[in-house]
Formats: sequence, structure tokens, C-alpha cells
Amino acid sequence: MAAKFHPVELNEVDFRTLIQAELSAGREISALFLLHGFMEAFLRDWLFYSGVGKPADRSQHVEQKIDRLGCSTMIIIHRILGNLNDSLFLSISKINGYRNELAHNLINENLSNEEFRNRIQRMVNEGLQTCEDLHNGYRKAIEIKSREYPS
Repeated sequence: MAAKFHPVELNEVDFRTLIQAELSAGREISALFLLHGFMEAFLRDWLFYSGVGKPADRSQHVEQKIDRLGCSTMIIIHRILGNLNDSLFLSISKINGYRNELAHNLINENLSNEEFRNRIQRMVNEGLQTCEDLHNGYRKAIEIKSREYPS
């Protein structure tokens, strides 16, 4: 996971270009899983910049505990913390649900079916704006903490 190893700062990754490249190459399923992965990584890392006070402890113990949280749990936590408005909460939940349904039923799908592939592509294209909104909130939280607690 990107949040664990930080090969590139997560808030600086050009997720849109990476996801669009998958769509352009006809890899819709990969694009959907990549979209979901970025959204989950933003949600996970954002937890460290939420709340009052200094950014949270990033010890291995804390990161391991956070890594055990499921995406739907993190979505709810962020909603409770006020990080997500109703619209963003519902959009992220929709993408998460669609991705989970697809992942569990992929064996039953005809991957060459044009309608199936178009449905995934539509979900990814809608999800890109959701991911952008999520990313903006995540970056804003980092900027606020950076100003409050300069290193």
C-alpha cells in the first residue's frame, strides 16, 4: 500500500493520469480497482491528519491497526469526523459497493461483453470526480496540519 512505504508522496500522485491510461488501454477492471485503491489510500492516510492537535502517531503499531480497517469502516469514520459531506460520502460508498460486488462476482461475468465493459467505464469516469473531491479534501487536511505544526 502506498501509505505504508511512501515511494512517492501519496498526495502528489497523479492518480487521474494513471487511471485514464488503464481506460485508454481497454483495461476497465484494472482502472476500477486502481480508482478504488487510490480512494482507499487517501481515506487511510487522511486519518493521520484528522482531528485536533498534531498529526497522529505514524508508528508501525498504529499503521498496522489502521491497515486492518475496511474501506466501508473508513468511509463511516470520515463521515463522523466531518471530513466527508453527504454527497461525497454517498459517492464513495457507491463506488466501494460496486467494486466489491464486481470483485466477488467477476468469475460470473463475460469480460468481453461490451455492455459490461461500458458499465465499468461509466463507473470509473464518474468515480474520477469523486476521487478528485476526496483527494482535494485529503490535501487540504495535510496543508492545514502543515501550517498548524510546521516541521
